[in-house]
Amino acid sequence: MILHYLKVAVRSLMKYKMQSLISAICLAVGIVCFSYVYLFVSNVDKSDQLSRYDRRVLIQAVWENQLSTKFSFDEVLRLEEELKPLGVSHVAAYTFANEGEVEFLDSEGKVTPYLFRYSYANAYFFHYYDMTSELDLSELKPDEVVLSAAFARKVFGDKDPRGETLRLAGKKGEGKIYRIRSVVDDSKIQMDYQQADCYFSVEVQPRMNNIFVELFLLDGMSSQAFEDVVGKMSFQRESGKILLRPQLNNQDGVQKNIAKFLLLMLSSLILVSGMIQFLKFVIQLFFTRQRELALRKCMGSDKKGIFMLLASEVFVVMTLAWLLSLLFSEWTLLLLKNYLPDQMLSALPWKHVYLIQCVVYILVIGISLLIIISPVLKLQWVSMNHFILTGRKKHIWRNIMIGIQWTISMFFVGGVILIWMSWNELIFDKMYMPLSDQEEDHIVMLPLNSSRLKENIEPIITEVRKMPEVEEVTYISMLSDLQSYTYMNYKHADGRTSLVQMGSGNTDYFRFFHIPMDGKEVDVTADGQIYVSEKVKQVLDQEGNIGTIRLDDKDYQIAGVYKALHGEIEDPRFMGSVFMPSSSAGYYYIKLSEGTDVSLLTDQITAVCREFVPITLPLEIYSLEQEVEVLSVIKTMRLVLLMLALISMILVVLSIYSAISMDTLGRRKEVAIRKINGARSWDIVLLFGKVYIFIFFLSFIVVCPLLKIAFDEAFYGMITCIYRWNWMFYLFIIMAFLLVSVTGFKIWRVVCLNPADVIKRE
Repeated sequence: MILHYLKVAVRSLMKYKMQSLISAICLAVGIVCFSYVYLFVSNVDKSDQLSRYDRRVLIQAVWENQLSTKFSFDEVLRLEEELKPLGVSHVAAYTFANEGEVEFLDSEGKVTPYLFRYSYANAYFFHYYDMTSELDLSELKPDEVVLSAAFARKVFGDKDPRGETLRLAGKKGEGKIYRIRSVVDDSKIQMDYQQADCYFSVEVQPRMNNIFVELFLLDGMSSQAFEDVVGKMSFQRESGKILLRPQLNNQDGVQKNIAKFLLLMLSSLILVSGMIQFLKFVIQLFFTRQRELALRKCMGSDKKGIFMLLASEVFVVMTLAWLLSLLFSEWTLLLLKNYLPDQMLSALPWKHVYLIQCVVYILVIGISLLIIISPVLKLQWVSMNHFILTGRKKHIWRNIMIGIQWTISMFFVGGVILIWMSWNELIFDKMYMPLSDQEEDHIVMLPLNSSRLKENIEPIITEVRKMPEVEEVTYISMLSDLQSYTYMNYKHADGRTSLVQMGSGNTDYFRFFHIPMDGKEVDVTADGQIYVSEKVKQVLDQEGNIGTIRLDDKDYQIAGVYKALHGEIEDPRFMGSVFMPSSSAGYYYIKLSEGTDVSLLTDQITAVCREFVPITLPLEIYSLEQEVEVLSVIKTMRLVLLMLALISMILVVLSIYSAISMDTLGRRKEVAIRKINGARSWDIVLLFGKVYIFIFFLSFIVVCPLLKIAFDEAFYGMITCIYRWNWMFYLFIIMAFLLVSVTGFKIWRVVCLNPADVIKRE
């Protein structure tokens, strides 16, 4: 019997091949989007999976003015002693994970360098974060190091690294030999600043105030009682008094869960839109076939039989959507491997996407079967006489579903427009970019990220300059971007202190970036020389400082005045910027001639570097637009939102197309009769279009206030574009164009319908 229902369902759906395929594609796209976001959300932070998560406490160290600081190793030992009367036997101590270069030494004296992330920790840190190890880690000596499992596999493969030796390169402590004590699985650590490749003992840096302290809250003791006791403790340093502030690690769990929930809700809108299209098609198909269903009822079919018929159609379309989602996942995974960073690719279990899709497939089938019970129950009051006398009812539920789809699509499209305008207002419009887009595309950047690269940079740059495609080369010492600034202090005449952003490097920097500069290029070894921006020069002129500036209690001779640094933003935190000549290079910029294949030349520069730098040390050669990581993140975020908006627009376009197609197909006889009775073309247009126009305006009225409230809350009132009317105009024009484009063609074909052709078919 089930096979019979499936055959009937396939035969019925084949009458509406286009609409069935559209419904399956929309649902497949929704399943894929939701599955990827759910995979990311479920794996981005697993800290709550740690043992006794609700009993974990971070001990914060603050000065009396509430500015935060960190503990020294001696203070950690003292804290352990003072907490023992409370029953706390150990505390976990660790530092921020830093980047560096390490050299592994084998028994034959061969040296293999690697870039790595390293941190300092005590032995209890590994137990606290549930790190499994084959060796007892109750003690970690100053000359020992622990490797993460991932880094150990990268360096040693399947070989046991215990007992091997390594040394730091190009950092403080260079030349000291460390013995690998053990390997730990640190996969449960999700915070980037905690996870490292190598863990050294905190005893290596006994005087540095850079240690975090965490511990388990005692069973039976409330967090408030613990806070009352520890809050009374303090340490005295030469520079002041240090207070202790305990904080439960799960206190921010609510905010994390809310953020995860909102992200899932955002992605689920695509799934909801696809599901709406699917259910709208099924329910509309149900009402289109009311005569057939009424005949089946007259011939003895009961509600169970009709439900099974509709359930079979739901199952067929859903299964097709599920198979398409698996196919789409294969395609998108190939794209993700090309565009996502290796760290994210290795961190997420991408194969779990298929399992998530199977679960979503089962849940959506269950929800759909529950929803189609409603029209089946209504059928018990439907008879042939009722159908003939009352005729067809308007598709109220279908129109509501289309309205929800329009609202979702408008929300995404309006969000993209506002994100674009907001970031332009906050960053891009305030950023000084003297180069054209074409010039930026032909500048590549080479960071000196390893000691081997720094030691051999002169012969490398000599070879690079010989390349015919290379026009200019310059360098800077340090990189200031939206994430971090290097600054100096300027003391005003009235005693106030302002921050001045600082850059340093070769003095041909201004010529390289086409920055207007009034002055001379001084030698990079010149001491006491500095360049100032126009904003700083204005302040100096107002205060009567001519030719000199005092920064960080040192006087500098002004060698020139420039407009602004490349990428400098009008930031109220800074009075302006200065540029200091320096012979120290940290980043090299290489300008290529117009028409050069940037990718090909990047490979050539990489080949030159590889003559001096081993393959174990990664090279980072990228374009100028990728220099500022935050800008790359912003552009990526805008691209993701744009993709979501395009997907939602495609779904709503397909939905409207499917709905108008079934409308025009099912009401051809009505149109013919109206035209015979003298209906004008405009009357036919309004007959089909007025519902969609009403839905469009209602969705627009709902979405605009929602977007305004959401962006006002997200940016804390920092943007003014939300209060302008132009973004509403753009949103209205885009969505209106979509509506007219999708419905216009089908309605025009109905307007041009010849009534005689309809009568002949009847």
